[in-house]
Amino acid sequence: MSRENQSSEYTRYEKFYKLVKDWTVSDYFTPGVKAEVIIDMLISEFVEDLIGSHYWGDMQGEHQVTLLMKEFPIQTNEENNRNAKVDYLVSVDWEKLVLVELKTTDDSFDKNQLERTKAAVNTNVQDLIDFYNRIMGLKGQNTLDHKKYQYACDKFKFEDNMSMMQSEDGILKNLQLDYLYISLTDGKKLKENIPEEEKRLILEYYWKEGIADKKYKAFQKKLENEQRLQLWEEVSGILAECAKKV
Repeated sequence: MSRENQSSEYTRYEKFYKLVKDWTVSDYFTPGVKAEVIIDMLISEFVEDLIGSHYWGDMQGEHQVTLLMKEFPIQTNEENNRNAKVDYLVSVDWEKLVLVELKTTDDSFDKNQLERTKAAVNTNVQDLIDFYNRIMGLKGQNTLDHKKYQYACDKFKFEDNMSMMQSEDGILKNLQLDYLYISLTDGKKLKENIPEEEKRLILEYYWKEGIADKKYKAFQKKLENEQRLQLWEEVSGILAECAKKV
């Protein structure tokens, strides 16, 4: 590619990035627009890396975090199929399942949601999976809801990944359950209601010129290559602009 063409491609890229950044930050503060959906779109590519770095820093070694599902349903009423959605279900080393909630502002913290999450953690893995299968089975085969569930299962290789947590007889192992909150900043409500630091992953610790340089440097090492690092710099640049206005 000639220098002229390279320059043209770079200009187009810069214009596109600026367009995405400007509208993302604008929509983040637009009433009625779900900010969590915007942030989720930006960080989904890095959720596994972020959680791994949160738990182990630059000592991750052979540890593995796997995103199993997004919008995972948990039961809210024992007498019926009413449910709430957890933003992410992740596996840690195939020995623990973590229910992960994403919060974009301190004001979006919900005590009732936290209690539901804690209640789900106090059950067992088999009950969680059985309820998920029940909800999926309630959706008619040709409905959009069922197709969405099936798409998610296929995309995240849910069934294949669940087999990684089964014993030789096909029964789910007695896995640990835990929860984790991901937030742009470490707000007052979040700290008051979840005092345990290991249960709070604060995104601004993981971007350039953030408030926790050691965590950022450890996260840099975690990313596989220069391309992914550059992508994170661009994504986190948008997150940082949103955080400035929180």
